[in-house]
Amino acid sequence: MTDLEAQIEPARQENAVETASHNLRNAILSGKFRPGERLKLAALTKMFDCSVMPLREALRLLEGQGLIEFSPNKGAVVRRIDHKYVSDLYDLNTELRIMALRGLRDCLTLDKIAQLEAHQRAYQQAVDQGDDEAALRHNRGFNALIVQFGGNDEALRIFSHGWEMIYAFRHSFGYGSARRQGLALEMALIVEALKRHDFKQVEALLRMQNAAVREDLFERLPPAGA
Repeated sequence: MTDLEAQIEPARQENAVETASHNLRNAILSGKFRPGERLKLAALTKMFDCSVMPLREALRLLEGQGLIEFSPNKGAVVRRIDHKYVSDLYDLNTELRIMALRGLRDCLTLDKIAQLEAHQRAYQQAVDQGDDEAALRHNRGFNALIVQFGGNDEALRIFSHGWEMIYAFRHSFGYGSARRQGLALEMALIVEALKRHDFKQVEALLRMQNAAVREDLFERLPPAGA
């Protein structure tokens, strides 16, 4: 193996693991695999046209994300995505943003507000155009900036990890039309509250948003036992 090949191979393997975990995550959240179903490597390699090693790593990654459990008798099995799992994930996402507000109080600038406002306006435009992918991207960008501006790198890492799951939920189950517009309004109100340095109002808006997005998603989750 040449030096160039030695440099390329780890990146290729890492990309294969990312692709495998992305495909498997979406398959689980879309209901292609039932809760409690055993995930057999031989079948997965055929389904995703992937070798065994990336799939093994993908299964471990999804175990860390709480989508897969390892049973002594069955190996990797799909865990149930119930209301508590989703609720806990959204609650954590919200608390990370609220925690970030404490760090943001003393470093909020007009430039940071402008960055948030750019995502807010782009989100509204994406909603108006029915572009869900762009809307999800700008929703993430808006909220990630809040956490980033808070100055806690570990909080941003945890937030980003949780957002991967939130993105997968929304990609699989979608939004109600009213919730899309609700998010657009909430983002606009958050920007206006930040301009006034009204952090109590921002926190209240984030908590109300959390309640609304959970309720909207709960309506789209498969019923228990389905």
